[in-house]
Amino acid sequence: MTDNDAIDDDAACDVIKKRIESMTKRKKIYFFMAWPLIIIGFCIVFLIPSYKSFGIGFIVAGAAVRILYYLAISELKSLKKYVQMIDNRTIVLFLSIGCLFFNSSLFGQLKRGNNALEFSGVEWLDGNSFKLRKKSNPETAPLTVVEFWATWDKASQLSIPLLSKMQKHYADKVVLLAITQENRKKVQQFLDKSTTNINFRIGLDPKGIITKKYLGDGAGFPVVFIIDKNFDILWRGGALDLEMVLEKIFNNTFDPYLLAKISALHKKLQEEMQLERITAAIETINEIMTLDPGDKLSMRVRLFLFERKGQIADAVPFIDSLIKKSPKTSSLYFVKLDIMNRLGKSPDEIKAFSKIIFEQFNDSYDVLEHLAWIAAFRIPLGTAPLGVALDSIEIAVAKFIESRTIDSAKLADYLETQARIYYLIGKIAKAVKIQERVVQLRKGALEENKSELFYNYYKKALELSNR
Repeated sequence: MTDNDAIDDDAACDVIKKRIESMTKRKKIYFFMAWPLIIIGFCIVFLIPSYKSFGIGFIVAGAAVRILYYLAISELKSLKKYVQMIDNRTIVLFLSIGCLFFNSSLFGQLKRGNNALEFSGVEWLDGNSFKLRKKSNPETAPLTVVEFWATWDKASQLSIPLLSKMQKHYADKVVLLAITQENRKKVQQFLDKSTTNINFRIGLDPKGIITKKYLGDGAGFPVVFIIDKNFDILWRGGALDLEMVLEKIFNNTFDPYLLAKISALHKKLQEEMQLERITAAIETINEIMTLDPGDKLSMRVRLFLFERKGQIADAVPFIDSLIKKSPKTSSLYFVKLDIMNRLGKSPDEIKAFSKIIFEQFNDSYDVLEHLAWIAAFRIPLGTAPLGVALDSIEIAVAKFIESRTIDSAKLADYLETQARIYYLIGKIAKAVKIQERVVQLRKGALEENKSELFYNYYKKALELSNR
């Protein structure tokens, strides 16, 4: 700003200040004139009816003066703002800088593309240390997933089973961490009450240093970060979307911009369901399905809405339309198979559709194992396609072993399904032998008791079959 500009501003300021003094006097006059005029007017109207017209005139005049009073207030506010802006440039600048620092959390937050920070100062519940930047070859390193959570937060509580599920499913591909600002006692009390098998690492950040570095100020819980092999942040989002994002990463269809859109629509869908805005929710579901026909969250909500209206049969053509759009999305086929089962479709129909799944996904051992598991544990005897299930599980186990994946928990799941199929088709000795190996693989795991229960059951059945 030049000296001439400053002189012009000062002159303008003097003129405006004089105007303010004048308007302040007028405002007082208007205030003290308005109500007497209105009161006199009403008195004339009610006490001297013959002069009613004069009374109305006083009322109108009083109302007009009252309007002038409000206009004066409005003009004074504008004039004072202008003077303050001119007189207090330094204060305005200071406040602007203050606002910038107040919102510095926007810049302090770590976002997609930023380099991840080491978790220095975090105390791990299991007593072991954790270093993000390992010396091993980054190309063979797993992804790191870290969730910032709190035991008192309802959404965080609901996310714990999901974290366990993801750690189990991607055991050799993901290292999952959950960091909270709470102390050890509170966290331990929460875990003691939890029925979830905590198979991931929990970190304590009581001073909130790491939490603040990652989240900035004022962020809600839970927030999830996915850190890639180069230690860059691949994704930041809610726990609600973790399963979706990991699935996309590992099947090489990860598109961060598309997923950001879907994530925003998930939040919108959640709000619409909470407010019971069903028509709007269905529109949002259709929008999500256009972007990703296999989106599991919106699928579950849509099926819930079909079921709530007693229209579960109408879900079949809906699923068929999605399969047509995305024929390689296996989850759609399993949703349809589940609906067919619930609708009581005939064994021939169930078998025919199971064959379609087998032929479409015979190169995926995960899909084949899931198909066999559904036949073994979900579809009633007499309807279950056991022939398709047997072919599926034998191929799945062979392919899984060939892949040389070091995941004993997953191998145990595969073998338990295989043992169940063998039991159902009458090969009880094989079932006993395989289930015995499952028990060995699950020693010390939460599922150990269930595995032993199956083992003892098959063993007893074998004894009885030899009588």
